[in-house]
Amino acid sequence: MQPNLLLLHISTYFKETMAIESRVFVLDNSVNNFKQSIKERPNEHSFAEGMLMDSISTFRDLSQKGGGDNLYHTGFRYMLNYSNLEREIENTLSSLYLLSLSQAYEVFETYLIDIFTELLLLFPMHIVTTNLFSESFIIPREILRNQIKQ
Repeated sequence: MQPNLLLLHISTYFKETMAIESRVFVLDNSVNNFKQSIKERPNEHSFAEGMLMDSISTFRDLSQKGGGDNLYHTGFRYMLNYSNLEREIENTLSSLYLLSLSQAYEVFETYLIDIFTELLLLFPMHIVTTNLFSESFIIPREILRNQIKQ
């Protein structure tokens, strides 16, 4: 009995897509639990009036001779506070969802490339009919895979 040549690729596809889905689920729940915790106990999480986190952008002027205070503020900052918490969480999760969708498409593309590679190695007469090469000959797996990918 001949083994299923596509089983490895199908298994890899499902393993990778389940990992992507699971990471989204974990992060979505964690961020929403964080948001709920902040809303339930706002005074325990604030460092200043309504502020949860603050980040600034700076640069150091290395051309100054003799040292001294050469750290300068760029004027850009990011603040997470109670008033923008909901919007920032929505933006963060939206970015996560889009990144995960992009990763899922890449996994699916890899899956299709691997499946077509296996099928063309199994049925080499179709290499010519698919216009990958002009004549049928023995092609190493990686060269065929790269040609399909292009």
